[in-house]
Amino acid sequence: MQQYVDKLNLHSSVEEQLGEVQLIQSYVLHHASPAVSGDVIQCLLKFASVAPENVAIMLLRTVAGLLTFQSRFLDIKEESLTSILNFLAYQSVQMNEITLVILQLVEPLLPQEMVSLKAIVESLMALLKRDVSIQTHCSVLQLLWCFMRRDHRCIDGDSMDLILGVGKKSEMLGKCVEPIMTLVKVMYDDEN
Repeated sequence: MQQYVDKLNLHSSVEEQLGEVQLIQSYVLHHASPAVSGDVIQCLLKFASVAPENVAIMLLRTVAGLLTFQSRFLDIKEESLTSILNFLAYQSVQMNEITLVILQLVEPLLPQEMVSLKAIVESLMALLKRDVSIQTHCSVLQLLWCFMRRDHRCIDGDSMDLILGVGKKSEMLGKCVEPIMTLVKVMYDDEN
């Protein structure tokens, strides 16, 4: 796996880069359990952050595939998490959607006590403010719920107002907000 990752070259043409990514994808598809590490994931994310968008999207899909196969064994580094969050800021529906999938796969691997919990919530809230699809908003709300289970104080009053406002936009979004409201109620009841 590492030998294919090492071949990624920012100085080659977009066509060559796409070819290099396809080689990695076919390797992943033809190996039931591809040998991969947190370092490999980090290399792919780092390359995606500077590659043209179509190459970056293919790389992120590859990362999602690798996480699906091997997530239990991976040590996800703080640097990788920062790269993932940066992709959420892209004004690209495809980029945002695949990044949310990666974040869902990565969440269970992250340590309970996290330095970057605030940064994650801020990135998700920024995406929630944008004019994106209902499906994207639903994914963001599901992720917020996941991270709030770690520490409900990561959501302040203004963020909560925004979440409630998004929940009023459609029945589907309202259903996604319900678990967050239940969690907040349970947490505050426990504290009082």
